[in-house]
Amino acid sequence: MRRPVAAPRSVGFHVSVAGGLLKAMERARRRGCDALQVFPSNPRGWARPRPDPAGERALADAAAEAGFPLFVHAPYLVNLAASDATVLERSRAGLAFSLERAARFGAAGVVVHPGSARGDGRASGVARTAASLRLVLDITPVDVLLEPTAGPATPWRAPSPTRPRSSTRAAGTPA
Repeated sequence: MRRPVAAPRSVGFHVSVAGGLLKAMERARRRGCDALQVFPSNPRGWARPRPDPAGERALADAAAEAGFPLFVHAPYLVNLAASDATVLERSRAGLAFSLERAARFGAAGVVVHPGSARGDGRASGVARTAASLRLVLDITPVDVLLEPTAGPATPWRAPSPTRPRSSTRAAGTPA
């Protein structure tokens, strides 16, 4: 029996925005991509870039014109499961900024690592992640995509029978 032919899928990866947001499209095209993912700010810092409405519009227009799916990856420091109140507050603000900027880019979604409870226990970390998601999901229509594969000992890295099935389930809504 022949397997049905799937519709073409896009291929892309993290593309640098150094030198301006529109440079990301040039870099993606040079690499043969037909999708791209950018960081809304420094991926390893809390500082946010200066507003760049013209650059944001240009990137959104270029991606739409090319038919490129565009995704934003929240900074790596974001830790929605953090037991430290300062880190949790910064993380929620960082994800909110990522969502707001993604909406201005016309992005399909924001990828975020849920983080780690750092010894506070799996249940507490999952509960903080769910509460964090509930706080930001109404900011924009941009989807949040959880990437649970990074970092050691996160509440999301567990044997599959105990792993939450999806971000929707983790956010406390029916799966």
